[in-house]
Amino acid sequence: MDRNDVKQDCLTIIVAVWNGIKWEDMGGLRIMGIYDELLSKIKSSALTSSLPKFIENLTRKFDVRGIHDTKIIDICKQENEAEILRTFREETIILVLMLREYIDKKKEAFVKKQAEKQKQEEGDKDE
Repeated sequence: MDRNDVKQDCLTIIVAVWNGIKWEDMGGLRIMGIYDELLSKIKSSALTSSLPKFIENLTRKFDVRGIHDTKIIDICKQENEAEILRTFREETIILVLMLREYIDKKKEAFVKKQAEKQKQEEGDKDE
């Protein structure tokens, strides 16, 4: 499997965990340091030989009760489990930066969609 595919699988797992975090239960200071916390928890969770165990450890550390992305099942069935875990251990900073980039793109798309919606609503009011 291509290195970029492995990283993409890692990102899919991180995003699934990220989306399960209960942000309303977190204080502002913790949220400010969330990327450092994520980095640390990924590294410590990756010290296992099982991808499902890694996911279990990471979700428990963030008190995530469930993951809703079924692609995780397919990733866990692949035969490159050791390579995925090694990537989590050795390229953690890159993976967290990929997550930040993913989040930034989602925010940009959301802002653009909101601006278009607002523009549409203003156009409807003028008529």
